[in-house]
Amino acid sequence: MQGLRDLLQQTQQRGVAIGHFNISDLVLLKAVVAAARELDVPVIVGASQGERDFMGVHEIAALVKSLREESGVSIFLNADHTHSLAKAEEAAKAGFDAVVFDLSALPIEENVRQTKEAVVALKAIHPPILIEGEIGDIGTGSEIHETTIDVSKGSIKFSCQGDIGNGQVTLKPYDDPEKPENNVSIELSQGVSLSFSLKYLINFTKASPLSGSVTLRLLEAMPILVEYNMEGVGHLQ
Repeated sequence: MQGLRDLLQQTQQRGVAIGHFNISDLVLLKAVVAAARELDVPVIVGASQGERDFMGVHEIAALVKSLREESGVSIFLNADHTHSLAKAEEAAKAGFDAVVFDLSALPIEENVRQTKEAVVALKAIHPPILIEGEIGDIGTGSEIHETTIDVSKGSIKFSCQGDIGNGQVTLKPYDDPEKPENNVSIELSQGVSLSFSLKYLINFTKASPLSGSVTLRLLEAMPILVEYNMEGVGHLQ
């Protein structure tokens, strides 16, 4: 597989970018890889210091290595927003392709000095690794506080608000005879708009690999019901 430095230089010359997507579990990782494979493009998978603590540094590296070999996709692994040399060295030893060494909360002179020292130390561990410094403190939180699901005739809109911005995704009825697993159907008795903590829905998405379809039911008296149908076994709610 081509190295990340060479690939970045080539894409810069062509005036294009490589997508970078942070992940915190296997479901998100597999979704990123599936999209990259479908579009036939390389991709950078990011894992912040907190995400690495949650999933495990060596576990993430092993999963990416396995998916890279299985899919044939050029997947690069970035240790995003790393705030200490010890954590950066841990990522380098695990084989990460890049590290964002973020000492932006320090005075600029101290930031530059320690970042230069980190480059020497990390290159000694893993010579091909790329190190990016950070200037300007953007904070460390990326918590999404709330999500809203609006169901109306012909569409379902998922909206969320978080510390670093807002986003939304709209689903509309879709029928694909060749790939029924991609179908989207909406049964509506009356419009509904409900808001709740996103963490509850995230917990259920971890069951996605068990089923090819998911059913969401929303009622004013019952905020949300998530159901996965598992053929030959039953269902998970």
